[in-house]
Amino acid sequence: LSNLVIGGTATIPTATIDIGMSLKDGVYALLICDEIADAAGNQLDGNNDGLQGGDLVRIFRIEQGNLFDNAFLDDCPNAAIQLPPWTSLGGDVDSDTDSNDSSISGSVELISVDGSEVNLSQCIQSVPANGLYALETSVLGTPIQSGDLDMSLTCNFSDVADCATTIGTHSESFVLSASVTPQWQKHITYMPIPANAVSAECTVSLSSPTNQEFVNYLDELDYKDGDLIFMNGFEIIGFIGEGRYSSTFKVRKNDDKQIFTLNNL
Repeated sequence: LSNLVIGGTATIPTATIDIGMSLKDGVYALLICDEIADAAGNQLDGNNDGLQGGDLVRIFRIEQGNLFDNAFLDDCPNAAIQLPPWTSLGGDVDSDTDSNDSSISGSVELISVDGSEVNLSQCIQSVPANGLYALETSVLGTPIQSGDLDMSLTCNFSDVADCATTIGTHSESFVLSASVTPQWQKHITYMPIPANAVSAECTVSLSSPTNQEFVNYLDELDYKDGDLIFMNGFEIIGFIGEGRYSSTFKVRKNDDKQIFTLNNL
């Protein structure tokens, strides 16, 4: 390899590979075959079993622009799934359930036996000031859910790096309906970041207004540039039968295209 650079020390050697291109968002695997040997002829111990031989496989994810760490709850062979830096009330990791049915990724299972609030949150240590960002997550219900659930997406903004203060809050609520055949659903809210914000504590919370037991899963947590050209620029008022409805346009950038989305309120 002409773009392989060897460095480090005799006890902690390093090898840097420059692939000469930017990788798009996704999951990748770095494979180094065990034919590689040192100057003394010792083969690579890629599977870390203490013996020569065994390919080295390192799976990693590229997720540009997402301010969350561990946003997809990856469960890679070289790094077991874990909850931190997320904190949770009533939740834990689940390596068998994933929004994309990935074998190297998981989700967070939120369990409430009496319908009381359960949540998942993370302190984002650095947020851009004066931006319009989107908080998004995928949610999966289970047949145990017998009624509607209340879900909220909330960010508390702070002017210090550890989310210790609150200088502004954005929150949006959603209703999660029960289903005998639950499917993953995405929910998103757009929020302006205060000019003097440094960090943000963002939380996804669920509860049952009728105190019913439920189990839900969260995955694909995104906190990214909202990518909006404008929002609520147009409003249409109309009637369906005797019901009044209102719709708004949101225009998003997607590469060099403009996507117009009509949302019924």
